Amino acid sequence: MPIDCRIDEEDGIVYTTLTGEVDEDEIVKALSGIITSPSYRPGLDGLVDLRGHDATQSSAAVRRIAELMTRHHAEIGHSRAALVVSDELGFGLARMYQAFAQDSSIETRIFYELAEANDWLGLSDR
Repeated sequence: MPIDCRIDEEDGIVYTTLTGEVDEDEIVKALSGIITSPSYRPGLDGLVDLRGHDATQSSAAVRRIAELMTRHHAEIGHSRAALVVSDELGFGLARMYQAFAQDSSIETRIFYELAEANDWLGLSDR
């Protein structure tokens, strides 16, 4: 399964993992599914693991994904998203997303280490 999304209501976090090749339509569909899930509530933080993802998105695709998140700021609420990448290409695409989504209600940070992302989200103690 190229995209795995799980809402942990107890910890208040949305876990998303992308594996292999995933096109922008799949990402948009998965993100829309999270936002409309009965388990979702505004303000949930997100941990997005991109380390196994074959990053092939164009800048237009990254912009489309960021615009989706910005358009749904009311449903998302103020939250944080930790993007975990494994290489420079992944970092560059994540940084592009971060720039395009700067007007959203999501504070986004990019990490190479899962432990650092967990620390930033306050998950290390759980």
